[in-house]
Amino acid sequence: MKHHVIFPTLTACLLCSAALWAHPVTVDANPADWTMAAPLNLNTGHLARNAGLEGEYVWADNAGDERTNFANPDTRIDLTELRVTSTATHLYFLVRMTDIDLETGNGAPQVQIAIDQDLTPGSGQLYFGMLSDTMTAPAVAFEYLVATRFGTSNLPVVYDSSFTDVSGGQATAAISAANDVIEIGVPWSVIGNVPAVPLHFTVISCRASNNSDEAWDIGAGGTSDALDVLTNYLDPGDLSNSWVEVSDQTVDYYFQLWFHLDPDTEPSPPVVINEVLYNPPTGCGDPGGEIQELFNRTGLANFPVQGFILTDEETVDGAEGAYALPPGATIGLDDVLLVVTNATEYATQNCYAGHPAPDYDRNLQSSTPDLVVAPLWASTGLTLANGGDELLLLDPLFTVIDVVAWQSGTYPGVISIPDVGNGHSFERYQPREDSNDCTVDMVDHATADITPGAVLWVKALGLGCSDPIECGSLFCVDSVCCDSACGSGNTTDCVACSIAAGATTDGSCGPIANATACGDMLCDECSAGSCINTPANTQGPGCTDGTNTDCDNPDTCDGAGSCVSNLEPNGTGCGDTVCDECDTGSCVTTPSGVAGPGCDDATDDDCTNPETCDGAGSCQVNHELDGTPCTDGECSGGVCEGVGGVGGAGGGGGAGGNTSASSGTGGSGLTSGGGGAPPIDPGAQANPIDQDEGCGCRLPASRSSSTRWAWLALLGGLLVLRRGRPSRRHP
Repeated sequence: MKHHVIFPTLTACLLCSAALWAHPVTVDANPADWTMAAPLNLNTGHLARNAGLEGEYVWADNAGDERTNFANPDTRIDLTELRVTSTATHLYFLVRMTDIDLETGNGAPQVQIAIDQDLTPGSGQLYFGMLSDTMTAPAVAFEYLVATRFGTSNLPVVYDSSFTDVSGGQATAAISAANDVIEIGVPWSVIGNVPAVPLHFTVISCRASNNSDEAWDIGAGGTSDALDVLTNYLDPGDLSNSWVEVSDQTVDYYFQLWFHLDPDTEPSPPVVINEVLYNPPTGCGDPGGEIQELFNRTGLANFPVQGFILTDEETVDGAEGAYALPPGATIGLDDVLLVVTNATEYATQNCYAGHPAPDYDRNLQSSTPDLVVAPLWASTGLTLANGGDELLLLDPLFTVIDVVAWQSGTYPGVISIPDVGNGHSFERYQPREDSNDCTVDMVDHATADITPGAVLWVKALGLGCSDPIECGSLFCVDSVCCDSACGSGNTTDCVACSIAAGATTDGSCGPIANATACGDMLCDECSAGSCINTPANTQGPGCTDGTNTDCDNPDTCDGAGSCVSNLEPNGTGCGDTVCDECDTGSCVTTPSGVAGPGCDDATDDDCTNPETCDGAGSCQVNHELDGTPCTDGECSGGVCEGVGGVGGAGGGGGAGGNTSASSGTGGSGLTSGGGGAPPIDPGAQANPIDQDEGCGCRLPASRSSSTRWAWLALLGGLLVLRRGRPSRRHP
């Protein structure tokens, strides 16, 4: 069935979503580069994938099935495993033997790998090289043959169909008895580069001679010299001896690998399981309503799928069911093929109205074309267990090319998806590389979202998404499908993939605007797509307070990611009064009783205390009360002033008269000395001035000190006047 395609082509999508992973191999006979799980069954191969979207083809060979013409057992040539992978430049092989006991020289192991490019009989060479008397099947006559030459210790050859060595010495090989491994590397350029078609491989092992690397000859020309071959005898349950395969000199078995469908040219499947409904909605029939879809990844129209097998039996010849697509079955370009258990039940329940009818079912009574039983793998009765099961897809050569599993279902290398619930399906976005992790490869669909026969396409770059699996690029960043991991959606980095997150274009990862906040600190900012610390002394994206007042300066960064507030120190003067000060960035009035920024006289002595604010913005002095005793006297106006001390001695008293007079007394510190007593005039009346003031004058005894001082001033003035006059003498 054909449905609308919204993605241009499979190849274009794979290119746009090409992973950066590849499967590098060093050709050194060390198997450490080969890490993927081996098949569950002997004489079968499977495509192994991993979370890195790497791919390997792995074949598990039945040990001990080698021919024993030269040794019994012949462990050095007994194939037990073959692995194949590639990079954009080389095709690699790993061959494991039971026991390599001789690395080089006569009888050393020889591996020949025939490579057919066109699956066209008669277009290539049938015979293997080294005179091994062995042929490929006619349909896979080879265009190139890779053969080791450990007999002569030379590099391997790469023959074209005319047996011309085209390797140019570029092919390499290594052998290890310790690891029982041979590794081979062939440049793609030697065999015509990575083809846009599948390759078909036929593999044999021989013993090599030491003089020409010819295969040891077992018998006459009509007997194959191949001692072991890669084969399932066209029946994967057959574990016969290799002689059964080469008794007619022809190896009928080959396996097919597609390389160009993978962005890294690693082995990948041409068809995958696209959707599974193992527990149909109630009323829709169980198992009749079970659904399986297959998707065509080849990019080819009407790709033939005759002989492809669907089975829930992981073990060859087990009891579960296996069904093959009948002759003529095809899948359209970028389309799906829809298989149900019972088309009649699927239709009558009308659970998926509006959706196309199935392409095939397993009910022989319906008019829908039927799958056919595949008895070489398992029996009939394919019914998916609701509690846990696997669904395997095999190609016509019994290579397991895809597996999905749920709940308790297991298969080597496959991670099961948890139960999606009754009425739910799980589906793969297309085109999508397989990782063998169903929790990653598949999405849960509720009943209303189940679309039988339709393709769930991945989204192009720039379209909205919520999960990487929705995107062709596998990157869902900033809620859009992105062209890269783009910082993995870290909202604190400096790149974005959506316009809403700062990118210039939806879906294209790019730097966001410079100076945009990033990182974990206030002063982290974007610069040319990188998150840096904002330079010191500038404002940053989280450091933007521009307040500029007496007490608060604009915030700036410190150059180490932190924001500095730049507040003035507490106590800094501010505002309009002497008692306004800064306190944690605000201008406040200094509390009463404490010093302020403009009220800061700290004098502290007997009469003056430090200045303090009054709580209303003014400064107040704090003098002791006048008269308060202090060290040198008493306080006056905040100053300690001394009190008058004892005066010095007054002048000597004047001499007394000629007649019986006494000397004058000395003055005190504040008064003049007393004069001497005058001579007594007998009979004279007593003089009321009875005290001599030391200058020879007398003052009345009853006068006060102030009166005395007045007299002294008068006398001083008279003396001055007297000195200004001519002297007179009395006769």
